[in-house]
Amino acid sequence: MRAFSGAQRKSLYNSSEGRCQSCGKPLPENWHADHIIPFSKGGETHLANGQALCPSCNLSKSNTMKVKRKTFEPRDWQAHCYRDYITRKKKIYSIGAVPGAGKSKTAAFIIDYLLEVKKIDFFFVISPQENKKPEWREDFLAYFGIPIQLDYSSDTKIKKKIFKGAVMTYAGLNESTAKEINKFCKKHKVAVVFDEIHHLSESGHSAWGTYAQLAFSNAERVISLSGTFWREDKMKIPFLELGPKGYNIDFVYSYADSINDGNSRKIQFSFYDPKIDIKGKYPYNGLLSEIEKENQLNLAYRALVSEKSIDLADVIEHAYSKLQEIRNADMPNAGMILFAPDKNTAYALQRWLESPSFNIQSTVVTSEDQASSKEIQRFKDSDDECIIAVNMISEGVDIPRLRVGVYLSIYKTYLYFMQSIVGRTIRVTQEEYRRSQISNSVNYSYAYILEHPELKRHSEQVLEEIELAEIEHERDKVIKESDLDLDGDLRERNGIDIDLTVEDLDKITHISDGIQHSQQAIDIVDSILAASTIPLPPDDRVRMIQAAMDKLPVLNTHTNTSDSFFDDPAAIIESFYERIDRLRNKIGGLVLARGYSNQKDVWRQVGRHVNFKFGRIGRKHDNDIETLKKVELHLKDLFLDLKDGNNLEAFVKTL
Repeated sequence: MRAFSGAQRKSLYNSSEGRCQSCGKPLPENWHADHIIPFSKGGETHLANGQALCPSCNLSKSNTMKVKRKTFEPRDWQAHCYRDYITRKKKIYSIGAVPGAGKSKTAAFIIDYLLEVKKIDFFFVISPQENKKPEWREDFLAYFGIPIQLDYSSDTKIKKKIFKGAVMTYAGLNESTAKEINKFCKKHKVAVVFDEIHHLSESGHSAWGTYAQLAFSNAERVISLSGTFWREDKMKIPFLELGPKGYNIDFVYSYADSINDGNSRKIQFSFYDPKIDIKGKYPYNGLLSEIEKENQLNLAYRALVSEKSIDLADVIEHAYSKLQEIRNADMPNAGMILFAPDKNTAYALQRWLESPSFNIQSTVVTSEDQASSKEIQRFKDSDDECIIAVNMISEGVDIPRLRVGVYLSIYKTYLYFMQSIVGRTIRVTQEEYRRSQISNSVNYSYAYILEHPELKRHSEQVLEEIELAEIEHERDKVIKESDLDLDGDLRERNGIDIDLTVEDLDKITHISDGIQHSQQAIDIVDSILAASTIPLPPDDRVRMIQAAMDKLPVLNTHTNTSDSFFDDPAAIIESFYERIDRLRNKIGGLVLARGYSNQKDVWRQVGRHVNFKFGRIGRKHDNDIETLKKVELHLKDLFLDLKDGNNLEAFVKTL
């Protein structure tokens, strides 16, 4: 269908804030819903390919691709990851980040750079689900102006003349597409992004891993994304380096990191355990949590819903009451998700919710329903209260207004638990993120789960991350005004009282790219110091330059980027120091969580541990790259070791 629907027009109008996305003027009543990629050139009638234009701008555009891009402002972790990727220049790179932190936009940010500097001329994104494909297109098109093909398959050719990339699902990887992509990679410089790469395995019942390796064996760059770099079946994941303690992930951004940065909500768990009495083929009388067989648990949930269990009704009422509390307090469009065990139970649950007992309107989406992707998008853009999902809304689906979840699923693996009830409810909206940067606090999400031993263990692991985040938050408050080098010296900041003119501040704030133009920051700070009569120690000058650079955004343009910068040893060494600092902080957090209460002393002792093994390590000691590589590897291994409570206890005794 060529014309945008009424609901789509409403979404386009709201997202443009009532202004033409080309000239910025208020939209008149006869505004146009325009295809960014023209319909005549294969552009779809989808929100990701739509923009609101005034009639004059749309008529002047004709059938060309004129895109008004949103501004991409990377969050701190995304900027760090971007710099890390560029400085390390690895062909195969992996990013491990908590669900909802923004892995997709980070990958798009990197791909935009690779296209800009002509390291690649085409890319593929491999997505776990069909309903994630439009979100990938929206990220690339809206923020970076990059059109990508959605319809590539064994029946449709790669449209390189129109698009710079293509997105497909893992299920779309078959012998035919793998061979075609392999040939394409031999002729072109191609990058691939594996979204949730844990779907691949080098062996096992699925051939996706085999086809992925065939397709992209000649790719110029491989970027692997996941929040859960493991498989429940223990099969090896391709394109990842397996070390003695698990996969070696290049950049890790944990749930604790994300909470402290305001990128994730904290989650609270409530447990339920109704009594159940099942007759028939699988008879059972007892507590729901004591059922081990999945088919019996499935029947138990179905019985609870069909018989309108008072116990389950209490759970739903409590969850719905929490939702209303949130909607009345700070998020009028907050939503609730229920994870149902199967399709029949889902629709029975919907009928129950819509009965006079609850009077709750809901949407059902299942993996068997072809229209589910559109229903998910509709729910995402609406203010509807409730959605019921069967194997549909899990990894990668971005509906940040979901604040309450009820877990009625039969699956008890940690992987599914994290990707569903946790990953879907801890995402924050843009408004929540902005508020967190001002208030330095985050909202909560609420999960109602079965009081089963495995699920309780999973929830305890999540709560440990929250506890670690709180410890790190307190640590940051303690050392906020101090610089701590790895040599264990705690150096108090000297007061710097230098009058900065409006012009000076304007220069510092508006340098186009602090990393790639660091000499510009140095020149500005030196000019400021030259105009001052106050003598300044060298360390303070360095800190002023770093402070200026830290305030500068990493933009999504790469004009005049030269490879000579990325061969700069100083930049590479600094990236090592940043990663070493993060690892030191994570180790310190584990120690503090064990009850070691002297926070400042912990950071000093961890630094001394490193110095004892490698000699004096720190920015002021001019360490070489090889030494820093060894330090980073040692700290990665140490952090993995210390996650074992016994090893942590032994380590604490050495401090």
